[in-house]
Amino acid sequence: MKNGNRKNFKNQAETIVQKPQSRPAPKKTRGKVAGWISFFKEVRVELKKVTWPPRREIISSTMALIVATLLIGLFLGVVDMILAKGIAPALAGNAGIMTVATLVMFIGILVWVYKSN
Repeated sequence: MKNGNRKNFKNQAETIVQKPQSRPAPKKTRGKVAGWISFFKEVRVELKKVTWPPRREIISSTMALIVATLLIGLFLGVVDMILAKGIAPALAGNAGIMTVATLVMFIGILVWVYKSN
């Protein structure tokens, strides 16, 4: 290789591969307490930017959530009770009509849930 070609190659390599720029060192805080104080000040500033819903909307949403939770809990409790009563004889070795009816009901519920989605 000629000297001229080496210089040209070296210049090309320098333009392709750029050196990473060094980042400035992070500022050191005075300690953990200063960091927590700064954090809570920033949280307070951000919370002032939040648009809060009206009180009436919060109350109605909370009531809807409580009612839905109670209804789902009641439904699951009834299903659990029926399944427990129906499967208990099968576990004891006395499978009868109640066990079959419970399994049919359970399969029906599964199909209903599957088809509703």
